[in-house]
Amino acid sequence: MSAEPKTVLVVDDEPLFVRSLADGLRPLGERDGFVVLTATNGRDAVAALQSEQVDLVLTDLRMPGMDGFQLISWMIAQKRNVPVVVMTAMPSLEARVQLRQTGAFTVLQKPVDLAEVHKCIVSELAVRRVRVEGLATSAFLQLVSMERVSCVLTIRSGTRVGHMGIVGGDLVHAELEDRDGLAAAHALVGLPDAVIEMVEREDVPKSGIVVPLAEVVLDALRSHDEQARGEGRITAPPSAPGEIELEFDLLKSKRPPPLEVETTPPPALVAVLASAKAPVVDTPTSGPRSTPQAGTPKSAWPSSVPAPAAPVPTPREPAPRETNDERGLPTSAPPPIPPLPLPPALQAPPLPTNEDPLMNVISVEKANIAVTKLRESLGAGLVATDVWNVDDGMPIAGFNSQPVATALFNRITDVISETLAESGFPALNKYYLLDLEGDKIVVVIPLGKYRAGMLVDKKKAQLGVVVSVALPKYVNGLEEAIRG
Repeated sequence: MSAEPKTVLVVDDEPLFVRSLADGLRPLGERDGFVVLTATNGRDAVAALQSEQVDLVLTDLRMPGMDGFQLISWMIAQKRNVPVVVMTAMPSLEARVQLRQTGAFTVLQKPVDLAEVHKCIVSELAVRRVRVEGLATSAFLQLVSMERVSCVLTIRSGTRVGHMGIVGGDLVHAELEDRDGLAAAHALVGLPDAVIEMVEREDVPKSGIVVPLAEVVLDALRSHDEQARGEGRITAPPSAPGEIELEFDLLKSKRPPPLEVETTPPPALVAVLASAKAPVVDTPTSGPRSTPQAGTPKSAWPSSVPAPAAPVPTPREPAPRETNDERGLPTSAPPPIPPLPLPPALQAPPLPTNEDPLMNVISVEKANIAVTKLRESLGAGLVATDVWNVDDGMPIAGFNSQPVATALFNRITDVISETLAESGFPALNKYYLLDLEGDKIVVVIPLGKYRAGMLVDKKKAQLGVVVSVALPKYVNGLEEAIRG
């Protein structure tokens, strides 16, 4: 079954030109999968756009009534995500500025050549187009950087329209109003409530700059933060990377003291052991009875003596007592009472064996590569990340390393793992996430003998991007580093 043909709308106020161009394109469209509609003014074009599914518009600029500029503006206002190719004589500087403001990049100079028009139509219909609303420009650019696509972005915010050219994840062109280059790119990153249109193509316009897109986004966010501080919109300046002090980093640069081994069991364990039914040794109420040793209080010898409830996990054996046979002669002491077994829920989980595939030595080089890719994915949204050894909690790879934080979350992860095991719940899987005050989130990744964690600023990295894109790639990269 053949694909549904695409629809191309040709708009020009010269009927003879429109008829001639349409007649020349129709046989080519039958071969390449498109049909041609025509309109002789902007209003007829609007009617066609409202009644037909149009995939591409070729329009003249100078037309009576509703001209080409007004037609393009109507399409933008109606959110018609349809590419536009402009056909015009040598456009003036003013016309070129207006075209760039509307987002129309492709311009064919009249008189047009049929082969050139056909090539342009095939090219425009073949490219992939994406329209994004409701997502921060910085977050979308991070995705584009990570995927390393070549594309042209048209970014609109209200009446402001700008463009970015990206090749393989590098910024090669940017313009916004009277600005271009990095100055325009920084301004585009900060546009509020932006609508982004992405067109993947190889013929990306270039203006002499080649800068990694992730670096552009990071610098732009820093610049906007500095500007906001200067205008008094934020009260406390963010710390530069490497100087960040986390609120839970109470010990500053000191390592946390080792955990003290408790000499008494937890209260919950004492309660469980005390409530367990202890074996009872009955003392005869009649007949000869052994005499308690001197100095033993009488209250220690009731008629029915229960085995003492131990205040420790393994109760001490009671001292053996002498008993008499029917002739009044002492017999051998009864066997000692065995220790009370711990309930299964309180038994410690088995330790991992050396056969565990995740117990291999980690490749620090590959771990740092995974960290670098995470920074590319999250840009300025990544505040800190560490990969550490479970045994001592000290980082072995990371960015803006926080050794006290790694020790803290090492303990937290131990407590969570032990609590889940004792409660009969499933164990931790790939990661767990903590939502902190101040628009921060912490993600901890258990990796057998190793663990990793990251602190993310939700204002600068979308949670969906973190969980759906950056985190899976980070986990895969760290697992690859552990496999060596």
